[in-house]
Amino acid sequence: MPWKDRFIISDRAHLTLNGGLEIDSVSEKKNFLGTTKRGIGPTYADKCMRWNCRMGDLLNWSTFLKKYNHYYDSIEPLYPDIRVNKQEELDQLKPLRDILVENNIIQDTISLVNESLAKGQRVLAEGANAVMLDMDYGNYPFVTSSNTSVGGVITGLGVSHDKIETCLGVVKAYTSRVGEGPLPSRLPGELEEKLREIGDEYGVTTGKARRCGW
Repeated sequence: MPWKDRFIISDRAHLTLNGGLEIDSVSEKKNFLGTTKRGIGPTYADKCMRWNCRMGDLLNWSTFLKKYNHYYDSIEPLYPDIRVNKQEELDQLKPLRDILVENNIIQDTISLVNESLAKGQRVLAEGANAVMLDMDYGNYPFVTSSNTSVGGVITGLGVSHDKIETCLGVVKAYTSRVGEGPLPSRLPGELEEKLREIGDEYGVTTGKARRCGW
């Protein structure tokens, strides 16, 4: 398989469990922000609450089960309306976990990246979204749940700031707005539709048409 020996996931990466998907759906009905309902926001919230499961927990299945149960014990009293078949979720997770562990895919990527840099190898980090969707600097609360600027390289990859050699920004000739929130420069009618079609401005996850403007 082409991904063998090439695909690695950080042991610190957080899992988005079905509970997070359910919470996202319930929250979106109450506070319409135009999210993808993929559980991204709840996963970040669970991370800050310190009760979420991480990829490294999967290395020991019995330990993972304890943390998995602790996660649901923590969120269910807060969200009594969510319904998750936990046994069904575990039955889906176990074979996927076995593939990851057997192929040594879950690793300490901080050491891996810094060892590569120490050898003089090039490391390319790719980010998504622009600063207006940044959790701290965007037009809150219509933002994503992470830091979208170059600072995310330092905190996310564990790379020292003095190791960043070049920073490239990809800028469109117009603005597009994902989800809800203000867009003062939005174009009217047919002009927006034409720009949207040319730029293929549709949500990758939802397929929802994005708003476009200057």
